[in-house]
Amino acid sequence: LHFSMLAASTIGPGTVIVCSKSGADYGLRLIWTLVLASWIAYTLQEGAARLCIVSHVSFGQAMRMHFGSSEALTNVPLVCSVVAIGILIGNAAYEANNFVGALEAVYALTLPQTVAARVLMSFVFGVLCVVTLLSGKVDHISQPLGLVVVLMVVLFGISAMMIGVDGEDFGIGLVPYIPPGASVIALSMVATTAIPFNSFLASSAAEGRDVASMRRGIGFSCLMAGILSVLIVITGTDLDDDDSDFTVGDVPSALKKRQGAFAGFAFGVGLLAAAFSSALTVAVGAAITVQSLMSTPPSAPPPSSRPALSSASSSTDFDLQDVEPKGTPHAPLDGEAEEKGDKSTEMVTVKPVEPVSPPYASSSSPLPSQGQESKKSVFPESLRFWKRQPEEFKVHGTWSRRGWRFRGIIIGLAMLSFAVGASGMPTVSVVLTAQVVNGILLPCIAVCLVLCLNDARLMRSRPMTVGENVQVVLVSAATLFLAANTIIGAAVSSELIKMTCSAGAMIVLITPLVMHVVKAQSQLKHYAAAEQRTITSEATDAA
Repeated sequence: LHFSMLAASTIGPGTVIVCSKSGADYGLRLIWTLVLASWIAYTLQEGAARLCIVSHVSFGQAMRMHFGSSEALTNVPLVCSVVAIGILIGNAAYEANNFVGALEAVYALTLPQTVAARVLMSFVFGVLCVVTLLSGKVDHISQPLGLVVVLMVVLFGISAMMIGVDGEDFGIGLVPYIPPGASVIALSMVATTAIPFNSFLASSAAEGRDVASMRRGIGFSCLMAGILSVLIVITGTDLDDDDSDFTVGDVPSALKKRQGAFAGFAFGVGLLAAAFSSALTVAVGAAITVQSLMSTPPSAPPPSSRPALSSASSSTDFDLQDVEPKGTPHAPLDGEAEEKGDKSTEMVTVKPVEPVSPPYASSSSPLPSQGQESKKSVFPESLRFWKRQPEEFKVHGTWSRRGWRFRGIIIGLAMLSFAVGASGMPTVSVVLTAQVVNGILLPCIAVCLVLCLNDARLMRSRPMTVGENVQVVLVSAATLFLAANTIIGAAVSSELIKMTCSAGAMIVLITPLVMHVVKAQSQLKHYAAAEQRTITSEATDAA
């Protein structure tokens, strides 16, 4: 359950509404987008988590190291500032998505759809989210929320079995094809499953984990989210296929038709629980992401003042106090067994390949030991900022997890989402807007991850393999194509011109990335060869 908060942020009102609309409008024709989205989600989250395990810095801090030079006003690299702003905008859209989804859940419970009720429910929902996050009550409600969401999964599973699936239609739906006018829905299907900020959450959750267990956890989370999405699409095929008549209220009506009145009530409760758990994760995820991108870790001096490592002696070691705080165990990689005994206070010694500045530490507290994370909460220790001790916040200043900036992001998202929910904006329009915004942000996150994963300073102890690089580059290309297809589709009506321009834009943008990866791999081979020569020379001198 360590990585189940990734599924909590994924399984929300956006998934239910977008997948239901896809099934109602296009049947099973867009099932392939969910398969693609699950692959994209796993690749990005696994890559970001592996980056944290190998380099001992979070994804956001790795971006600060890679892009290096800082913008004068904020003392933060311009790319990091832009990504932070994009995450704030995207998560604000997602949070509004959760608020309007919660209203639809309340309506499914047969409560009145009046203006007063809408404003009151939006206010109560926002207050509950803020109070829960700032008071530390997430641990007490995470398990019940998860069980209620599981109930909703069971409902959609039963409904899908009762509706039935035509094998031929399902097979055709696995073939990539975007029907005319379906570009927005196709991108939304991907964005609602492969959420951009989940890469930063996965990186934070990977602290103190090993690669094998991390991959199992992320794989399970992505698989469950993908299966639920497919079940919702199948249920959506039983709705009216008239686009202008589609409303969220059609979904509980379809469930009632197949399973009785209780199914409609259970859907309302499940959707409300999914909206609440997703709202909590989206808010804290935005704050954690922006913090990692904008703050300087307390255990490291500014990049300009960090001394370069000396390699004058082949046996020179350096103190990794700027890499791992004392009391931090080293997370084993694949096939690496943990040594017996208590070695939590030992420093990890690494021999540098060349004079480079060591990665600096994560902005969170010391990594938890294996098996010591919470057994009851779906939020890992690295995300449960309300549990930290006061002395751990003093070094962070205004970007501490109890500082005004961190809490201000949470409160600001809640206030903005309350305004959207209380205004009575159309639910489907709010949800689709949120998915499109994040779908356009997704390729930016993918490209940044590729660059960080191929940075020799970060990954020299465990370089990327050819297969891993091929996978992340293909993911970047797929997200670039879908985003370009949606943007160009807003201005071009011809499907042929739209596809051609989208493919051309993808090739133009992905080619420099491929060239950079090839160059980075060449550099890593050079470093490895230099290290091997040093080892051989030492062995010869000793003989």
